[in-house]
Amino acid sequence: MTILLFILVLLMLVLGHEFGHFWAAKMAGIRVDEFGVGLPPRIFGRIRRGTLWSINWIPLGGFVRIFGED
Repeated sequence: MTILLFILVLLMLVLGHEFGHFWAAKMAGIRVDEFGVGLPPRIFGRIRRGTLWSINWIPLGGFVRIFGED
């Protein structure tokens, strides 16, 4: 139970951090290609307002893929 709670708290912290990157890019007018919860490979994805919102298999982390970033 403790490990599950740790993963959940870590995921929430990472998602908050990554959402800050997402928000800053959108406010600056930069295209955001993907906002991912977890790390790839992808389980599910949906495009909304030009951004792919995805849920991935590895639950430790998240990411924001910004246009032009390699």
